[in-house]
Amino acid sequence: MTAGPLLRAAAVSLHYGGVRALREVDVEIMPAELVGVIGPNGAGKSTLLDAITGFASPTSGSLTFDGHDIRRRRPSERARMGLARTWQTLQLFEDLTVAENVRMAVPRRSGAARRRSDGRRDDHDVLGRLGIGRLAGRMPGELSHGQRVLVGVARALAGDPKLLLMDEPAAGLDGRERGLLGEILRDVVASGTSVVLVDHDMPLVLGICDRVYVLDFGAVIACGPPRDVRNDPRVIAAYLGADDPGTADEGGLQPSRPAEGAR
Repeated sequence: MTAGPLLRAAAVSLHYGGVRALREVDVEIMPAELVGVIGPNGAGKSTLLDAITGFASPTSGSLTFDGHDIRRRRPSERARMGLARTWQTLQLFEDLTVAENVRMAVPRRSGAARRRSDGRRDDHDVLGRLGIGRLAGRMPGELSHGQRVLVGVARALAGDPKLLLMDEPAAGLDGRERGLLGEILRDVVASGTSVVLVDHDMPLVLGICDRVYVLDFGAVIACGPPRDVRNDPRVIAAYLGADDPGTADEGGLQPSRPAEGAR
């Protein structure tokens, strides 16, 4: 493992025809770090996750993970290297139990395989780690939305990833569930897994992340500790269409424009 950043994206650009979804994006994620990615609708947040995980091919720039160039690696190869992702849609196998859903998600990489001699025991270990071990034998259709979100997190963690990328996991959660999710993510980072959190829940992102990147129209317009980002005039303008930092409250930033097709 490299002594530098776990993930480095340098000058990454991505075009869909004439649409510039990402514009020379520079991002670095350190080991055991929780990093937020925020921005108005259409800013390119999910597209950035697609580029990192291999579901979209950057037009230019470089991507390095754990010291290895991953630009030409397929999503499955990146997963085996330790890149895991959750999605906005909760894609669970509805005809499998919760434990079976988790087991199916484990990428077949040699390091993980050597550490696991009992798949069922480890299924229950990761579920217990998230406080949902009691749900192991339940079917997805029996779960609440919040429980399904946690099963999605368990699936991503089952492969013992080095970096977990999360795309709007707090969508649809109530206040208690969002608080629980924040505690779980801090515990995940404390255990050594880096996390990138994309979400529109500003109190959550600004409250738990070590650093925050802000995207607007596919470009990084700010990066730093949550307090600095919250008060950055460029960020306030992107969200509120205002130039006065005093118009933003604690975590009260909201998108200033509707979704435009880009993510």
